[in-house]
Amino acid sequence: MFSSNSISNILGIGDKNLVLTGEEIFETIKSVRYCVLNAILTYEPSHCPHCNSNKDGHNIVKNGSQMVKIVFNRAGNNPILLRVKKQRFYCKSCQKTFMAKTSLTNKGCFISNDVKRSIIGDLCEFKSIKLISKEHYVSSSTVNRVLRSTEVTNRKHHLLVILGIDVPAGH
Repeated sequence: MFSSNSISNILGIGDKNLVLTGEEIFETIKSVRYCVLNAILTYEPSHCPHCNSNKDGHNIVKNGSQMVKIVFNRAGNNPILLRVKKQRFYCKSCQKTFMAKTSLTNKGCFISNDVKRSIIGDLCEFKSIKLISKEHYVSSSTVNRVLRSTEVTNRKHHLLVILGIDVPAGH
C-alpha cells in the first residue's frame, strides 16, 4: 500500500501542508468519471494577511474549514479531482477570517497551476481550443483565459509627453 507522501510525489504535489487522506474513490460529475482524492490543508499561520499581526499566543485561531474541489492533471486516462478540506482562520486583532493557502492553485481558483501549464503546452501545438478543453476537462473559456494570461503586458497605453508637429514653411 502506498503512503500519502508517495502518492503526492507521483502526482507532483509539492505542498507539504496538504495531506492526502483515505482511499481514492471514483465519482461521476457532469458525465465525467473522476478519480477523487480527499485531502486536508492546514498549518499554523505566522501572521494575519489582513492586518499583519503576528501569531502571539492565541491571536489567530482555527475557525472551521471549507471543502473545495481542485481539478488536477490526469493519471493515465483518469482525470483527478482533489477534494480538499481547507482550514479557515480567525484573527482576533482585526476580527477577519482567512483561508489556508496552497501552492497548487492561485487564490480563488479551483484549477491547479499544473493543469494551466499543461494547457499552455498544448496551446503551443497545433490543437483546437475545444480539443484542449476536452482533454483537460475544463471549459473553452478557461482555455481562452489561460491563453490571455500569457500575453505580454508591457504595451504602451499612454501618449508621449511631447508631441512633435511639423509646420509647413511660411506659416
